[in-house]
Amino acid sequence: MAKTAEAIDLLNGTIPQLFNRSDVSSNYCPESDFVSKWAHVLDIVTQHKLRFWSGELASTATKDQCAFLESVLNAEMAVPYGRKLDLQLRVKSSTLMKDTMLELNNSEFKKHDTHPTDLAIQLRKNILVYHAMLLQLTLINLPLDNMELLALDVRGWVANIFCLRKMDDVWACNLVCDTILLPYDKSSWDDFLEGPSMEMLWNYVQHLTSYYDMVLKRDTKHYKETTIIPITPWTCPFHWVNSPSCRQSPE
Repeated sequence: MAKTAEAIDLLNGTIPQLFNRSDVSSNYCPESDFVSKWAHVLDIVTQHKLRFWSGELASTATKDQCAFLESVLNAEMAVPYGRKLDLQLRVKSSTLMKDTMLELNNSEFKKHDTHPTDLAIQLRKNILVYHAMLLQLTLINLPLDNMELLALDVRGWVANIFCLRKMDDVWACNLVCDTILLPYDKSSWDDFLEGPSMEMLWNYVQHLTSYYDMVLKRDTKHYKETTIIPITPWTCPFHWVNSPSCRQSPE
């Protein structure tokens, strides 16, 4: 509960000004507004330790996966530039090609009045994106077996947390908790503090933080394992000491 109280202290005084009833009641509020507000909340709860990217995003992981499938199936795929994304947690790799970003987490967004069929399509897309992201992490030799990765599937102010996990040769996915409801006015703010949403949100960002740190350590270790610094003979003092030309007979 101490951690939940800490999260409340971080959010208190911020969310009530950030959300308002007019946003929720408007059927014309664009998805980008929901993306920016959820990103702001995640940034606060993580205390600005993680970088969430939004805007014109395309997944390099899905692009690489399509390129691989093209080579295997000898067929042109429908997504040559990678899937478009809404909100993603990324980190720059020390091991892979220059400016390559490791994709760690992805959240997809729809408006609050989106039809359930469209929501199901969105969830399917997010699962496929996550699968490609996990395969990308094998490039730094990150073991995937039994690793549990969480992501948000968002509809307006409501979010579901789902988990993708590799179990032997099977990829399994399911929802892991009740929905998270962000507050949008004074009454919903009270419900947010008294209900389970705050604790679920806190636990979610703690998972992201631990996952982020683990990938950074694995990437650094892989960089050290794959980077070889050549040593030429003239830089090694033992070469000269042991060289026959350097042996002197005592006078």
